[in-house]
Amino acid sequence: IFNTDKLLWINQHYLKSDDPKKTAQELQWHMDHLHVDISHGPELSDVVIAQAERCKTLKEMAEKSRYFYEDITDYDSSAMKKHLSAESGDVLEYLIKEFQALSQWESDTIHEVVVETAETFDIKLGNVAQPIRVAVTGNTISPPIDLTLALLGKEKTVARLKKAAIYASSVLGKD
Repeated sequence: IFNTDKLLWINQHYLKSDDPKKTAQELQWHMDHLHVDISHGPELSDVVIAQAERCKTLKEMAEKSRYFYEDITDYDSSAMKKHLSAESGDVLEYLIKEFQALSQWESDTIHEVVVETAETFDIKLGNVAQPIRVAVTGNTISPPIDLTLALLGKEKTVARLKKAAIYASSVLGKD
């Protein structure tokens, strides 16, 4: 019998184990098919490395990587309701200031800011990472948040956090 689950598993295995540059060439076709302009975002090979654990096909990888290259126009409404609260708005405002102050935009420095923010607000790391994730990806699923932000870039990250913070304060009655 034909086992599609096994086929997807094998496909994901190759996404994770093949040369990311070779896989990126194939991913390029899918991004072009979705009309995604990759000229204003990270190298596709870096996206392949980041997304390989979460995607089983190149088509899925292309669809789940659009936020690296395009502005978010569609947020998951249940994710926004769950993760963008008055408290998360304060956290996002704090993160904006901390991220703007970073001289080096790298996964390690980003991770330090996220951990320090959780300690400052005395909340779990997930209560910092998930609002960030929703703000920058529109959803609750992404590669590790520090890697996602590093690939996204400082300017896009801060702009998306500002947009989410405004939403949290205005829609949630803090304004």
